[in-house]
Amino acid sequence: MTSLGLAVASAALAVASTPIKTDVEPVMDTVRAGEFPFLIVQLSDVNNRPAPAPKDLPVKISARYPSNAVEEVAQSIIRAGQSSATIKLPPPRATGLIYYWAKQQELFTGGTFVMVESARPAAGSISASPYIVMLRYSPQREFLANGKDPVTVHAFVFSRNDTPLPAFRITLFDSSGTINPVPLVIPQGQGSGTATLTSRSPGEVKVEYVSSVPRAGLDGDPVLKIPFGPPITALQLSVHPQEISLVDRANLVVRLVDEHGTPLATMRPRTVSLALDRGRGTIEKSELTIPAGASEARTGFSPFWWGTMAIAVSSPNLFTVTAPMEVKFPFALLGISLLGGLAGAYVLLLRNRRTKPWRVFVGALTGFVFYWACLFLSLVGLPGTIVLNPLSAFVLSVLGGWMGPEIFERLLARFGFAKEKAKARGAA
Repeated sequence: MTSLGLAVASAALAVASTPIKTDVEPVMDTVRAGEFPFLIVQLSDVNNRPAPAPKDLPVKISARYPSNAVEEVAQSIIRAGQSSATIKLPPPRATGLIYYWAKQQELFTGGTFVMVESARPAAGSISASPYIVMLRYSPQREFLANGKDPVTVHAFVFSRNDTPLPAFRITLFDSSGTINPVPLVIPQGQGSGTATLTSRSPGEVKVEYVSSVPRAGLDGDPVLKIPFGPPITALQLSVHPQEISLVDRANLVVRLVDEHGTPLATMRPRTVSLALDRGRGTIEKSELTIPAGASEARTGFSPFWWGTMAIAVSSPNLFTVTAPMEVKFPFALLGISLLGGLAGAYVLLLRNRRTKPWRVFVGALTGFVFYWACLFLSLVGLPGTIVLNPLSAFVLSVLGGWMGPEIFERLLARFGFAKEKAKARGAA
C-alpha cells in the first residue's frame, strides 16, 4: 500500500473510532430499596463499537422516577483514552421502574431502566391475569436512521401475588420490521427481557404489544412511539478562502454531515455556535440556526490582525470542530496604494508648477488614507470586491494623492466634525 493509501486508511479508521454516543447498561437490572445501583457507561462509535475518549469527557447521570420527577444523581469523568466507566449511584429515592441516562454535551444520550424492588404495578390493567407486562424503550432520545443505532425495547413482567414467574413468550409488532428476537422470550424466574430494532427511514417507528403466553395484562400504553432522525453524526466547517489578506473577508459554511461526510438535512431547527479559538477578528454571527429541511448555514469572518486563525463550531450532541485559516499582511495592496498616491501627487506637480516638491510625499499618505476610507467606510459607494481589485487600489490612491490634505476635510465632514466646526464659527 502506498503512503497515500496508508494515510487515507488511517484517516478512515480515526473517523470510525470517534465516539458519537453513550451506551448505558446496569450492572444489575433489579436492586432492592436502599441498595446502590451501578451503571456502566460506554462510548460507542457510529458502528456501535467501543471508542476511546479523545479528551476528558464529563458525564452527568440523571434519573426519572415513576412519578416523572427528574433529578441529577451523579457525575463522573471518562478519561482521555478510556472507552467506558463504571459509576456508583446513590440509593434511589423511590421504588418501581426508574430510567437512568448519561448526558455528555458533545454526544448522543444513552439510557437504561433499573427496577427497584418492592413496588408493584397498579391493578388497573386490561385483564384479570395474575401477571402484568410493562413495555419501555431506551435510551429515550431521537435515534439515528442509519440502520446501526439500536433501540432496546424492555419487557418487564410481574406477578400480582408474588408467585414464581414462569417463562414468557411476548409477541410485539414494529413498523420497521427489524425487531429481534421475535417473539421476545423471558426465561423462567426472570423479570425482564429485551429486544432491539433499527431503522433506515427518518420518522416514527411504532412498537405494539400483541400478546403474551402465558396471558398477561398490560400496564401502560400498548404502543411505543420511537423517533428516528437523519443520521447526523458530525459538524463540518468550511472556510473559503482559507488564506486571506488583512483587508479581506472569509466565508464560513457550517454543515451537518453523516459518518461519511455527506451533508444531511435536519428535520428540526438546529443551533450551532461559532467562536474564534485563536487569532483576532470578528465573526458576523456567532450563533446560527440551520432550519428544518436544510443542511447548512453561513456567516462571515473579518480579521483584525494577521497570522494563523482558528475558528471553532459546536452544537449539542456533536463534537466541536475547529478549522484553521491564514491571514496575510496586504503588502502588495499597500505598495500599490503608496505608488498610486505618489503618482497622483506627481501629476498635480506637473500640472501646477507652483506646487512644492514635498507635496509628492504627502500624496503617498493622502492616497493611502483615501483608499482606506473607500475600503472600510464605502466613501465612494463602490462594492468591496471592486475596491479590493489592484487596479482599483491604484486608481483610487491616485485620486487621493491628487486631492492631498483636502481628503482630511472630507473625512471630518463624514464623521460630522465639519458641522460642529461651522457651528462654533457661527457662534463666534
